[in-house]
Amino acid sequence: MTDRKTFDSPWKEILGAYFREFMLLFFPETEKEIDWEKGYVPLDRELRQITRESDTGHRIADRLMRVWKKNGDETRGMAHTEIQGKKEDEFPRRVFVYNYRSQDLYGKPVVSLAVLTDGNPDWRVSEYEQELWGCRTVFSFPSVKLLDYKKDWAYPESSDNPFAVAVMAHLKTLETRKHAERQWH
Repeated sequence: MTDRKTFDSPWKEILGAYFREFMLLFFPETEKEIDWEKGYVPLDRELRQITRESDTGHRIADRLMRVWKKNGDETRGMAHTEIQGKKEDEFPRRVFVYNYRSQDLYGKPVVSLAVLTDGNPDWRVSEYEQELWGCRTVFSFPSVKLLDYKKDWAYPESSDNPFAVAVMAHLKTLETRKHAERQWH
């Protein structure tokens, strides 16, 4: 079985180096709203502070970035790239927890973005909801599913975006993973 840290680390590295390209490929409408001339600042230490005491578990490929909106307002963008091969019921709650903790820490709006890299075509999440005695919380977040790129392989194949290459490599890994596991049994 592939070590999770080994599988996650390349996503974290490419996300830190090519955050704009990440946004352009996966969240193009949001990418248009960011003032890229001001750059972006990875906030790894701050993310560790947010996740340290969380019972949701720290995820290797999560990134928290400081960005500025084109209108001059500073905001934060949290990008979750979850490298997992199965449905995880607690994922929407974890996104919600990281979002509200970031907002609490900075006192600024935070956008949480999810890239679902698992191999389950039926598992799609973009909302967390809880309700108790008439008190209801609903939290929605944008998410993309890498498996959707398999349907239009020509798009990532023709793109010069480094994340398109990562998507293709990841999809090929998902495709061949079961064959590799059978070889070792």
